This record gives sequence, C-alpha cells and structure tokens, in this order.
Amino acid sequence: MNTAAFLESLGQKLYTMRESGVIVPHEMRVLGDWTPSAKDCHVNAGYWAESNPGTSVVRGWFYFHFNQMLGYVNFVAHSMIRESDGRLLDLTPRQTFEDYPFIVHPGSIEEFDALVNSGVTNFNYIPADW
Repeated sequence: MNTAAFLESLGQKLYTMRESGVIVPHEMRVLGDWTPSAKDCHVNAGYWAESNPGTSVVRGWFYFHFNQMLGYVNFVAHSMIRESDGRLLDLTPRQTFEDYPFIVHPGSIEEFDALVNSGVTNFNYIPADW
C-alpha cells in the first residue's frame, strides 16, 4: 500500500464527510476494578464491547480544523463504543479542553486497524478548496 497516496485519499473522504462529524458525549465508566486509560481508546473500546454484549466498537477520526489558521486540517484516530440503543459514547479520558467532531471511518475496521498498527494515529490534510 502506498501510505501517502492512501492518506491523501482518506483525508479527502474525511474532509468531504466533515459535516457528518458529531460531538460524542464522554462518560466515565468502570467495570469491576477496570477503568479506561487515557490515550488508549482502541483498547478501552474493545474491552468494553467484549465485556458488554450489545455494544460494539466504532472506529473513526477526530476532526481538527484550526479555523483554517494553519493551512491544513488534522485527523486523529479514535475508537468509541456504540450502545445497544445506537448511541455513541466515548469512554476514554479526555486530553483536550474542547470537544471535537468524530467522523466514522469510511472503510473497514480491518483497514483502520492496519493503519493504526502501522503507526498512523493522526495525519494532516490540505483541503483543495482552501
């Protein structure tokens, strides 16, 4: 896979989808003596979904637009859970002061996991319309 070309294509898709991004509520949850760890969203979501039938992991990207001040946008890989009622929920302790839109990954979970496992946890994209 040509990672640069793939990320350019993915960035274009995600940028086009930016209006579908949603602010997902954060809720601290515990399970026995387990609590979600900061900066470990993929493990947190996976553990929760495995331990709670009816929930599932949702892979996607936080969208940082910087109010067009930097000349690019940034996408950061993140995992959430989907509750049995369809509601998205973020279990991972926040590292930011603001909430940012979450865009569901437009490809497969396997594709997303391959990117993250290869070290792509965030990337910049320069929109063509800027």
